[in-house]
This record gives sequence, C-alpha cells and structure tokens, in this order.
Amino acid sequence: MKELTSLDYCKLIAWLTYHKYNVILSKIQMQNILFMCYEQYLVSHNSPLFNDDVLKECLFGHVFPRSYKRYLYGVPEELTVSEKERFLKDKDTLRMITRTVEDYYGYFFPLLIPSEKEKMLGKLSNFFCKLNKEGWDGYNAFPIERDSYLNARKIVMDTPDSILRLWNVFPSPKDRKSVV
Repeated sequence: MKELTSLDYCKLIAWLTYHKYNVILSKIQMQNILFMCYEQYLVSHNSPLFNDDVLKECLFGHVFPRSYKRYLYGVPEELTVSEKERFLKDKDTLRMITRTVEDYYGYFFPLLIPSEKEKMLGKLSNFFCKLNKEGWDGYNAFPIERDSYLNARKIVMDTPDSILRLWNVFPSPKDRKSVV
C-alpha cells in the first residue's frame, strides 16, 4: 500500500474542517494544523507523519513547501472510498488529526474565517516565497526585497479590513530592485 503524503493529510484536514465546522482553511491555517499534527506524530512515534515534504522556515513561520504550494483555498473535494479506507487503517493517527482540528477550531475560532487582512497577508507571503529569486518575471527581475515585503506587511497590518477589500497586491520589478 502507498504511504500517505502531506497532500493526503492536507486533503483530510480540509475535508474534516469543512464538513465538521463548515470552514474553508487558508494556506496559513492549513500549514498551522499540518505542523501541529506533524509535531504530535513525531513526538509520539519518533518518526515523521509523512516523508514527501520537509519543513522549511519562512518569514511567516514554518511551512511544508510542497503542500503549501499545492493546497488551494476553496471547498475541498470529497474523500473517495479508497481514501477513507486508507485513513481508517491508522485509527490512532486519524483520532489525533481530528482532535487537532477540534482544538484548533476551539482555540482559533475567530481566525478560521479568514479576514481581509489574513487573505492579503497570505498573498504577500506567497509572493515573497515564490518571487524571492532572480528572474521571477521570466526576464531579469531582481528578487523581491525582504524590506519591501516587510513594509507591505506593515501597511496591511495597519489598514482596516474595510479598506483592504478594495485593494489588490502585485509584484513590480523596478530598476535594481523588485517591490510588492
């Protein structure tokens, strides 16, 4: 039988959260829950929950790059019968993940419905992670500067949600630096 991947666990977490609480998780929320599950499994089993994705540190915390890149905000797909069977083969892990989702929901309830601020911060961090390399525009654009990202983040943090709803964020290559 094929071993479960970070993407399988993301699908399970998204499905549980949506069907139990009618909530769609943002990329950051998904990464938070996935990290908590990974950490609990590592401590209790002395081995990783999955082997296809390696934890990396980014400006906004720890992420699993593969699952961060592939997870899409939206109503999750239904789990197939074979997926449900695969998750049920390890009932202890399924219980641990379910408890983690419940704990996260109970503790972070106001954060589970992403605010405009959270959506905008997610876009910014996504830009910074993806465009932090030379030539990101297909030409010769310089990497997004860390200071540009931090300044844009500060502006978003200081702006009310009612204003952020009207904004969009996009990268712009300028002369010798790239800004957000």
